Amino acid sequence: MGLVPLGVLVGPAAVHAQEDSLASDDSGAQDDSVAIEVILESSFADDVLMGQAEAFLFALGQVTESAGEVVGGEAEAIVREEFAPDRLRGHVIDALRERARVEELVEASELFLNGPIGRVNGLVATYEPDESLDVFMRSLRSTPPRPERVDVLTELADAQQTAVFYLLLDETAREGAHRVASLITDGRSASYEELAPASREEQLRRGREFAVATYLHRLQPVDDSLAASAAEAYRSERGQWFVETYARALADALQLAALRVAGRLSG
Repeated sequence: MGLVPLGVLVGPAAVHAQEDSLASDDSGAQDDSVAIEVILESSFADDVLMGQAEAFLFALGQVTESAGEVVGGEAEAIVREEFAPDRLRGHVIDALRERARVEELVEASELFLNGPIGRVNGLVATYEPDESLDVFMRSLRSTPPRPERVDVLTELADAQQTAVFYLLLDETAREGAHRVASLITDGRSASYEELAPASREEQLRRGREFAVATYLHRLQPVDDSLAASAAEAYRSERGQWFVETYARALADALQLAALRVAGRLSG
């Protein structure tokens, strides 16, 4: 499952909306809706959520197959409804509001509008790579990047906890798939078990490598110095708060969707 790493691009519409909202706020009490939109757009949330129905169905199919069952049309339709991007997006927004105060969300959104992260976003906003990610990744074997470039982008991926983010979403989906599979197979499917330490480390390694390859492809206009400054901003207290809160909000949304699927199948 190819997720897009966090916080690479914010669209100009979101920037102007944030500026207009702050300028026109006469009450002194800022609405969190604009801040949340900046956060979601900056973090490619829509791209992440777009693939979650297929990811869940794949995980569900693996569990039911081991019990000699297949995912039927009704179950698949319910999954697609509950994991529809717009519905998941609403769950993410609700989770962010439950997990954070308005001022925290506004401060987090400002990470993407100002400072080094904002400058990275500005450079990437108008950049279109000459080749697709798949083609670029194949070319890395014959034309490896500078070691210094790999190091600085690895620092950025680590500061964003990108590999942990991938693993959290995958494991949330896998746990939910086991819950739903138990209903489809009348309890004959295996129960969810956490990954063994070795498997977890392997997943994190692969997620980290994918994140760095994606950054090598997408952040070509960003020089090493600016990428290092963006990594430092993500390592700040506010940056780490955002990374962890955002990841948990997406996991909450996936968990709720799986519970809704299970509720509909058991009802």
